Parts: sequence; structure tokens; C-alpha cells
Amino acid sequence: MTIDMKETISPYFLALRPVLIQIGETFGPDCEVVLHDFNHPKSSVVMVVNGEVTGRHVGQTFNDLMSIIQSPYLKNDCLNNYIKHSKDGKLLKCSTSLLRNQSGEVVGAICINYDLSRHMQIKKQMDDFCRGIDLEAKEESADLLGEGVSDILRQILDRTISDAGIPVSAMSRQDKMDIVRFLDEKEVFSIKGSVEELAKQLAVSRYTIYNYLDEVRNRKE
Repeated sequence: MTIDMKETISPYFLALRPVLIQIGETFGPDCEVVLHDFNHPKSSVVMVVNGEVTGRHVGQTFNDLMSIIQSPYLKNDCLNNYIKHSKDGKLLKCSTSLLRNQSGEVVGAICINYDLSRHMQIKKQMDDFCRGIDLEAKEESADLLGEGVSDILRQILDRTISDAGIPVSAMSRQDKMDIVRFLDEKEVFSIKGSVEELAKQLAVSRYTIYNYLDEVRNRKE
């Protein structure tokens, strides 16, 4: 088992260290466990157990949060047993739990990524023993606005802006475009109302945000 942990970590997240280690030791090297601190969205990963499964490491940002919080299958802040593929093609069985503080704000997440490669090899030889495994990924709908999504959206926007380390009143056009670029990369704008909410937090019009988006996307091309 391998453990990668940020040198300085808040007590709230440090208290979860034994939980991540226990999950990793219980399910073995094929089970990757990732702890996110959304107070720092651009470097939210603060601890990883068995990161070799997908290559996750401390200091990275989140990937699938927007699709997770919009999923119709998200219940009690948990999305369990959904299927995805790693960048190198591994079939993964994944579960994500959102973490809230005493005020009810989503401040982090625990993500479990289990590599099914060994099991699928066994399945080819002993299909009867593995009958019933659901290989169909659950459909995620970007149009479904689940309970609490708007609150989580506001929190992510607020923390991304705070993470810039500059008061909004002192931000330059480039500072604001950098925020838009990061949020666009994380597909935050797939959520209904995200442009309007960001415009409000950055004290600009929604048309300005759309202009920033156009410029950011044109530069990619």
C-alpha cells in the first residue's frame, strides 16, 4: 500500500486519514482512495492511498465533481458503484461521498476508485462466479439539478475566487479570465445558472462572463 499526503492538512481532513488507510488496506492495491479539500479547488487532493491505480497524487484538482453533484443517483451525499475508465483504459468501479462541515457546506469528498482488471480476467475464466456485474455506466444528466446543487455550486465558485488570493474589487480582467478558464476546464458551466452566479460573485454582467468564455475557448483552438 502506498500513501501520499499533503504536508500541511487541516485537522478536519487529518482525522479522516485512518479511514482512507483502512479502506486501502482492506481492499488492497487495486483500491485507490482520494481525499479532496474543496477549500482549495485548484489543488484539492490532499491525500491519496494507492494512487498508482489512476495516477492520482497530492496537489491535483478534482475531475468529476460537476457530473457527480448533478447525478440523479446521488443519495445522502453518496454516489456509489458507478463505472468509468481511467486514462490508460482500466475499468473502474467508483464511489464518491461528499463531506460537509457543521454549517452544511460541502467542503470535501472521499473518492474510491477500484480497478476491476483482475476481476474481469477471472470473469472470462469463471463467468458463473461473476454473473450480475453491471458494466453499464449510469447515465449522468447535465439538465437534472439535484437537491443542493445550487448551494454546492455557490460554494465551489466562492472557494475558487477565494483561492485566487485577490479581493474581487482588486482583480484585473486577466485574473477573472483565469477563474473562468479553470471553471470551464472543470465543466462548472454545464450547471444551469452557473454563469449568472459567477457574474454576481465577480461583480460583472453575465455577458462579460460569456465574453470571457468565448475568449478562453478560442485560445484553446
